Amino acid sequence: MATINPDELWALLPASLRRQIVGELAAILGEIHHEIGTGSGRASGEESSRLYPAVDASPGCKQSGEPPNAVRAPRARPRTGLA
Repeated sequence: MATINPDELWALLPASLRRQIVGELAAILGEIHHEIGTGSGRASGEESSRLYPAVDASPGCKQSGEPPNAVRAPRARPRTGLA
């Protein structure tokens, strides 16, 4: 079985057929892009209107990923008897 180099095959195709293939591939990829909803990478216009602000944008101690330090209640002390 003979192998065909894709670059050589592409060069052999007429320019009109190459344009048609490129157009159809662009349409297919555009449909996939729309269905997946990945966005266009732009942060303006209609695309940015779907973004919501962060719930808590300011960093805090609970965002470190580490569990909080354990806190133990102090031991009960005997009363001093003054009153």
